[in-house]
Amino acid sequence: MNQRTKSFIVRVCAALLIAVLISSIGAYVAKFGTELSTEHARWGEFGSYLSGVLGVALTAATLAIAVYATAHLPEYLDAQKAAADRVKTTVEMSRTLYDRGFYVSISAPAWEIAVKWLYWEGIEADEYRRRVCGGMFLYAYPNFSSPQEANDHPYQNLIRFGSHFLPYGHSREGSAVSPRYDGIVDQLSEHQVLVIWLQFWCNLYALLKAGLADEALVRTLFRDWYGSWLKFMLELRYVGGYLASVSGTDGSLRPGAAPQFDRLPQIEGLEKVLYQSSSDYVKLSNVARDRAKEIADRTIELHNAASLRGHADA
Repeated sequence: MNQRTKSFIVRVCAALLIAVLISSIGAYVAKFGTELSTEHARWGEFGSYLSGVLGVALTAATLAIAVYATAHLPEYLDAQKAAADRVKTTVEMSRTLYDRGFYVSISAPAWEIAVKWLYWEGIEADEYRRRVCGGMFLYAYPNFSSPQEANDHPYQNLIRFGSHFLPYGHSREGSAVSPRYDGIVDQLSEHQVLVIWLQFWCNLYALLKAGLADEALVRTLFRDWYGSWLKFMLELRYVGGYLASVSGTDGSLRPGAAPQFDRLPQIEGLEKVLYQSSSDYVKLSNVARDRAKEIADRTIELHNAASLRGHADA
């Protein structure tokens, strides 16, 4: 039962009681006249009459409210539990973000990526940004026909090949340890870190969209933290979008064709929740979009120049 329903019930009951009071007095006056009596007994009879009529009306109103409240009590309790669960889920997501293990393994390395993206200048920096945008999100991967081809794409995680039944790091015969894989089983690449980082925010928005997180509390707990990353998150999507728009199915921008970090509507939806299309957010988005276009143009130009040099050498 929401506040509006409660107020409506109270107003209806008050109106009925007033109506009962007025009609009771009207009926008494119509029967006995308007002359005021000087006898105590007559006043006592009048008081007994009103108390009897109003007592029944009050009892009926109280009973009606009790029946209505009892009928809607489960709904009220469910609403209260859902609200508490939304707060609990939001707090748990916040604790994950500030957890030391998550910070050391994901947040801090992801911030290194953001720093290189935002502040690194020069040709190598543009190539680095292209590599970041060339990575495929989650478990997408291009087709390959050999182990060598699987790892030729420089923007994906290393794909290890060996016996299906032997531990990582062992050769197919199981006798020698491959130095290429030794010691990397528990290490994350930059690409893996970035995917996990982005997926965290996608998950948060999914919880919001499903009504499983508290929107106001999300803004309170995450807005300031995300604000430090906002410029990077905007540029990442915009650069990815520009590169994707010129990457054909024929691999015209390989390596780095078909960037997927532009396809993150969940991130954009979360930003709208956090910043509610504020003027500062719109202004920063426009600035990030302009810079992303410059980065993408330089990247495409560099790639085309490299391709021409490759054809000339051939």
